[in-house]
Order: sequence, then structure tokens, then C-alpha cells
Amino acid sequence: MACRWCGVRRVFLCMFMFQYSPGNTVNNATDFYTYSLEIKQLCEEVALQECLAYLDYQLTDKSFCFSPGEKQKRVFNKLLQKYSVAQMYNFIYRACRYASDEYQKTSDF
Repeated sequence: MACRWCGVRRVFLCMFMFQYSPGNTVNNATDFYTYSLEIKQLCEEVALQECLAYLDYQLTDKSFCFSPGEKQKRVFNKLLQKYSVAQMYNFIYRACRYASDEYQKTSDF
């Protein structure tokens, strides 16, 4: 699994580079609003990708096959509006653990 903080570091690096690069100044409230929306969207995308990567890691660790599609992304986006990435990690971990436990119960005759 990739470093879970790499995406967050990229966001802050982009913010720093924009803020301190010559000629890139926010002249008015509209520019600031535009850039803040872009940063918010970037943060949301990073959070989504981190959750999907963690889901893939947990499922691979438990030897389950799953490829998330658009429906899974929509569900995660909706959940990320209310819950943090850490809470999503907890949900994913518990769901994968319980699924693995139930599978082992049914396969042990």
C-alpha cells in the first residue's frame, strides 16, 4: 500500500508553491474563492482515493476480489461528506474483518 500521507503532502505542497511563486497573487475575493474551491475538490479527491486504496489493501489482505466502480465511489463520496478518512478506515477495516470471519465460519464444515 502506498504511503497514506502522500496525497495530503501533495495538496499542501501545491498550496505552498502557489502562495509563494512569483506572479501568483490572489487579487480579489473571486480569485480566492476559485482557488479555495479547487483546493477543496483536490482534498475530496485525495480522501476518496485514500479510502479506495485502503479498501483494496484490506480486501487483498483477506484474499477477496473486488474492483470498485462508480457506485462505490458515489457511496464513499457521500460518506466522506459526514465522516472523516480515519472513521472510513475504521468502517472498512471492521467490514472486511467481519466478512472474513463469516466466510471462515461457513467454509469450516
